[in-house]
Amino acid sequence: MTQPGSDGWMQDDEALLAELRVAVSDRDELAADLDGPTIDRMYAAARAAFTWRTIDAELELLSVSEESAVESLLVRGSEEPIARTLEFAGRTMSIELEIGPDLIVGQIYPIQTGRLTLLTPHGRPTELTSDEVGCFTFPRPADGPFRLRCTTDDAGVITDWICMT
Repeated sequence: MTQPGSDGWMQDDEALLAELRVAVSDRDELAADLDGPTIDRMYAAARAAFTWRTIDAELELLSVSEESAVESLLVRGSEEPIARTLEFAGRTMSIELEIGPDLIVGQIYPIQTGRLTLLTPHGRPTELTSDEVGCFTFPRPADGPFRLRCTTDDAGVITDWICMT
């Protein structure tokens, strides 16, 4: 019979079941009183109990993984640039922006063509016209804050100053 803690039944379901079969078959009077379904239930209970043998270690690994994930979220200056999504709303229209490391991509809602101006405190305004579904792309200013002004046939909206340092 394999001793607990050896590389036998503590590591292998089949070895545990073999040990249980030997233990049950050695007791003839017990085996005579038990029918097939009872023995099957005993084997099922043994299997279920065996699955719980490493639950503490598994839970510890899970908590360590969660702590590592939280720690990586709290690190400043991650290696991969992060894109931000912002929405600016006026009374009758809004602008949705995704600001990445190199580009500002946006769309006008409700969908329509509009004239957009990228304003910075230090440079000249950059102007463009959105496409027919209101989409547009600007190169992101190198440094400092910026804002967008959008005018359509019906309305206009200007964003707050956006600073993504």
